[in-house]
Amino acid sequence: MIDFSTLATAAVTQSPFPYFTASGVLNDVDLAAITQDFPAINAPGIFPLSSLHTQGAFARLIAEVQSPQMTALIGKKFDVDLHDKPLMI
Repeated sequence: MIDFSTLATAAVTQSPFPYFTASGVLNDVDLAAITQDFPAINAPGIFPLSSLHTQGAFARLIAEVQSPQMTALIGKKFDVDLHDKPLMI
């Protein structure tokens, strides 16, 4: 689902803080499925992932975001060890 090679090759910009952007990380078919399966959120605010009903393509996206592959990729891009850090989604 996530195009990890696109993320891996995205350049990190250092100013005004370290960040990167990447286009095409999700293809149109997956993006449409994620949109369809996105949890119903009927109020403004911040919601712990555990409080939301996740299913289908949205659940698969979350699994990939939480994967060791993503942790390693982001850690390498920003030169930080993320293996013992909590992930906020």
